[in-house]
Amino acid sequence: MNQKTASTETRTCLGLALTVVALIISGCGSPTSPSVPQVQGLWKGFWVQQTCTATGVYTAAGTCQFIQSGLLQLNLTQSGDTVQGTIGLGGLAVVPVSGQIGANGLLTLNGQGTDVSQTNLITISDWHAMVNGASMTNCAFTCTTQLIHSSDSFVETATTSGNIVPGLAN
Repeated sequence: MNQKTASTETRTCLGLALTVVALIISGCGSPTSPSVPQVQGLWKGFWVQQTCTATGVYTAAGTCQFIQSGLLQLNLTQSGDTVQGTIGLGGLAVVPVSGQIGANGLLTLNGQGTDVSQTNLITISDWHAMVNGASMTNCAFTCTTQLIHSSDSFVETATTSGNIVPGLAN
């Protein structure tokens, strides 16, 4: 084999090797992440108290027997899997919330704000719901209401009555 033939074979092999490497690399691109359900917009439903414990003035006022259910309204914005917005609890409070929506449809939210009278701190925690198309199901959350400047509080765990569905703005 002469030097010219060896050089041509080396270039051919090198070219072939580079082509194979380029094909392998192009086939190993980053995997596409699964898409997440879209939840942006206005959602409406009803919540129902499952448990309630009260302390201080809330015990004396019979709050656990008085506030047992109500309207629920979510107004959400979304960027990718990040969700934020508000949860409205009847006419009692509109609480800012933020959380995530998973590719499996699990929506989780948490937030804190005050009631309409500005005398109670409202905390929404452990909000979770399954989003399936145009409805949210299996929704549950904890709502803690604490009198501002006091340790008196009541804590409710709640679920939704039926599904939460997209709603029209009032």
